[in-house]
Amino acid sequence: MKSVNGSLWKKVEQGWVINCRNAPVETQDNRVEQRHGNGLAFAGVYLFTLLLHARPNELFPSVLGTFPLAKIVVIVTALVYFGSRLIADSTVLGNSLELKMVALIAVLAILFMPVAASPQDSMNTLLDSFLKILVIFALMINLLDNRERLDSLLKLVLVCNFLLAVDAIGSFYGGEFQKGRIAGAVVGGIFGNPNDLATSLDTLLPISVALALTSRGLWRLGYLASAVRWQLPSY
Repeated sequence: MKSVNGSLWKKVEQGWVINCRNAPVETQDNRVEQRHGNGLAFAGVYLFTLLLHARPNELFPSVLGTFPLAKIVVIVTALVYFGSRLIADSTVLGNSLELKMVALIAVLAILFMPVAASPQDSMNTLLDSFLKILVIFALMINLLDNRERLDSLLKLVLVCNFLLAVDAIGSFYGGEFQKGRIAGAVVGGIFGNPNDLATSLDTLLPISVALALTSRGLWRLGYLASAVRWQLPSY
């Protein structure tokens, strides 16, 4: 039993440290395959996050139309992740509290579906939107297993929302209003609704402040400037 640092917050905990160098060759190969598969799966989650904010189908409707680019990325990412775990003979999904809570939400949704105002709509939402969220959530829980990956994904989200905020401010100063409010971001989707756009920007405010307090130099100034700019379109 040795003291080891946690993967995300570097908190010292007591646990068993596995020496992979002295492990059998087959075990080492499985660990290498799993690590490579996790890296590709994380790249898929990273790309999906970028597509979620950029929304290329709305930006280039004449080129992409209704082509399900984001859905294909999610399916390929899930296949790569589960395939690497099965090849490495490792646990497919971690037994985390977060996954248990999501599973509980799904069970409650199924139990209350017969008494819903529209059981068919509830079923469609559960099998479509909620299922997509469940897959991405499970992938993130199992793939964001170190501080570097978490930081890189947060920085991507912050940069994307920073650009959305700049676009919203440009719409305001350009006089592009609908019923007295800005029309929302040019990418459309949920960001095309000014209320949802403001909610997204406000949600990232504490994250940007926390990163500013834990960063140095120009990164700190950039995070603070982002926090200020995100608040302008939400008022």
